[in-house]
Amino acid sequence: IRHSASIAYTEFCASYSGHGEELLGYWRELDRNLNVMAAQYYTALRAIEEQQEGSMSQPPERMCSMFRTVGKVLDSLGFSDEALPLFQHSLQLCEANFEPDGVEIAQAFTDIADTYTHISRYGAAEEYYYQALAIYEANPDVSPAQVLKVVEALVGVLEKLNVLMWHRLSRRRHLR
Repeated sequence: IRHSASIAYTEFCASYSGHGEELLGYWRELDRNLNVMAAQYYTALRAIEEQQEGSMSQPPERMCSMFRTVGKVLDSLGFSDEALPLFQHSLQLCEANFEPDGVEIAQAFTDIADTYTHISRYGAAEEYYYQALAIYEANPDVSPAQVLKVVEALVGVLEKLNVLMWHRLSRRRHLR
């Protein structure tokens, strides 16, 4: 029964995929412990993935979306280090099931870049933002607002990298 409840819980959360902020808002309104909720979601998600091995009971886009959602929940709770492997797994699923220039892959790149930014790994974030931007710019169905969001994030990362570079240079000059 517990396993079934766990799967039902994940299915409910999956119906909110792409609406992570909305889902978090509902959990906060219910005064739920968000750490416990994220852990339950992750446990249920892993159970679904294990159950599905060898059969494709869940469409690949749904599995990508579910891993992405739990990654967003963890990242928004400040657990960026824990969210990163989930985003990377979502990217692997996307790369295995979608076109290499698909928007799903660009979204996965953006999620990973955002997370690297949160943990101050700006060089890695820069690479992923550039990859996402290349896909978005080549896809006519992507809204300009979506492209702008990635460009703004990339500019922020480049500014941080520039500041870090100047600090390193000034330290070297100071040590001489």
